[in-house]
Amino acid sequence: MTTQPTISGRIPTWTQGDLLRKARVSAGYTVAELAVAAGISEKTINNYEGDRYKPRRPALIAWALATGVDLAWLEGGVTDPSGPDGGAAAGASDAALAELTEQKVNRGHRRIGR
Repeated sequence: MTTQPTISGRIPTWTQGDLLRKARVSAGYTVAELAVAAGISEKTINNYEGDRYKPRRPALIAWALATGVDLAWLEGGVTDPSGPDGGAAAGASDAALAELTEQKVNRGHRRIGR
């Protein structure tokens, strides 16, 4: 009887800045383009992606809307399959905030021609 070797390796972990950068790059944005689309300054984007500051929820919502990436994934690298938005906008205040943020993102998209 032979035994199969156990293959174990390290599991990479990503910081929130890594997740934000991956979302931006996967959406095809430069830092300058995301700044316009999400209404966040270039300096702030660089600070978030460099893990110098932790983004607040409104910034994460704007980032998710601008890049099309799941909000729950941006918040922690996991998704909640409970709904199309990962259950992120389940509360009334979250839904209202998301709507206002989406309006701002849409204005940014029009400015950069997306």
